[in-house]
Amino acid sequence: MRKRRDLSGQRFGMLTAIAIVERKANDGSLMWLCLCDCGKEKVLMVANFKHGNTSSCGCLRSKMLRERKRK
Repeated sequence: MRKRRDLSGQRFGMLTAIAIVERKANDGSLMWLCLCDCGKEKVLMVANFKHGNTSSCGCLRSKMLRERKRK
């Protein structure tokens, strides 16, 4: 069994890793509870935020879309 690296308190974009969640993704990878800068909590696969595929709870995308509509 591979040793788990503790990511608690580390920041990834706008997300801060809080704790490992008991459930696992379909492929068996770990899920983490993360806190976004906007205050929302989201459960994500570790690979998604660790490798930069996910950098917020979705609030960043919404903000960018609103700004694009204004132009």
